[in-house]
This record gives sequence, C-alpha cells and structure tokens, in this order.
Amino acid sequence: MYPIIKVGTSVMIGDYAGGNYIEIEEDGTIRNRGTSIAFIDAVADLAGKKIFSNTGRLDTDWDNNALLFQDGGNSSNIDDQSDRVVGNVQNNHQHVADVPVDFIFHFHWFQQFVKDYKFAIQYRLVHNGGSFVLNDPWTQVDMQCNATVLSNGGNVFPFVLDSGDDTMGQISVFPVISLTMGISDTFQYRFARIDEESGDVLVYFNDVHLPVDSFGSDEPISKTT
Repeated sequence: MYPIIKVGTSVMIGDYAGGNYIEIEEDGTIRNRGTSIAFIDAVADLAGKKIFSNTGRLDTDWDNNALLFQDGGNSSNIDDQSDRVVGNVQNNHQHVADVPVDFIFHFHWFQQFVKDYKFAIQYRLVHNGGSFVLNDPWTQVDMQCNATVLSNGGNVFPFVLDSGDDTMGQISVFPVISLTMGISDTFQYRFARIDEESGDVLVYFNDVHLPVDSFGSDEPISKTT
C-alpha cells in the first residue's frame, strides 16, 4: 500500500516515486500520471453533413459560423434529406456504461424573437458487436423552444436583451432520453426544424450531456464496474 504524499500544495496518491499516481491539487483539480492515465475517445463525426440549400430548408451562414434553418412557412420535414443535418455521438470511455442514463441533447442558437419554433431529432443506437436492421425506422423526439416546463424540453434562458442589442445566445434542450450504451457505442441522429413560423433560425452548435463516473475505461475497448 503506497502512502499518501503531500508535495507543496498537492496530494499524491499511488506510486509517486515510480511516476504512477493521482495528483490532487489544492483547488480540487485531479491529474492522472503515468500508468493511471485512462483511455478516452476523440469524438469524431463520420457521417458527412449534406446541405441542399438550393432545394431544402437549410443553408450555411458563413458570417456567423452557423447553420441557417430557413423560414418554416413551407413546413420543413425531418424525413426529407434536404431539410435535415446529421451527426454521430460516441459514448466516451469516461461516461457511465451499460446502465440506463439520461441523454440530454441540446443546441445553441441566436435568438432574436419569441416565437413558437419547433425542432425534432431522430435517433438510433449502434452497439459495438450488436446487430440491427439497417433501414428500420428511427425514433423521433420533438421539442418546442417556448415550452413552459423545461423538463419537457425548451429554452434554458428567458429572452432578455440589453439596450441596443438585437440577439441573445440561447440554449434549447430536448426532453430527456433514457438510453443504455456501452463504451464507444454510437448515438446517430438527424436534426431538423419542423415548425411553420416565419423567420430564419441560426443554430451554431449542438451537443449532448452525459454522466461520467471515471477518468476513462480500465481496458482499451471495455469498462468494468
């Protein structure tokens, strides 16, 4: 059993002399050293995003680094390839694995008005070593930006502008999805605007919040409890 060693304002746990230990700094920051370093994934999106701006309801706003979901007056359709964007999210090695977790999908956008914008995602899971029917229907979840109960999805922040400003950075979340994923399993999704409100919507980022219970996995492609 290795002793706990204090060096300056930090505490070292493990084989400090051998260079394999956990360092806990004064502010609570934790650093893994040597063989205590765990495996994590570098998340990569392998499904290219195709935007058919000449026929669909999507375009790119190059000045604002954002996707432009066009005026919904003609009713965009997530089942139409030209109306949606796609992405992949991997369950990284530090995430909770093999038990149900809350999967919180959300997006960041430039809000300029209070309108009843609506979005949808369709998703499916790809389990490593598992089989499924490639063209089976995807599961769809809808959300309304101006919903009054955030747990059902909606805007995180009230729409408030400072004097002279015309835009606010908003985050909108989808209803919580309960999923069970293994290490490096993939959440594939489609994302589209589905309302008929006037006015364009600029979305500049989307991501997922997932719980973590370790620095990584104890094996390169698996994780024990």
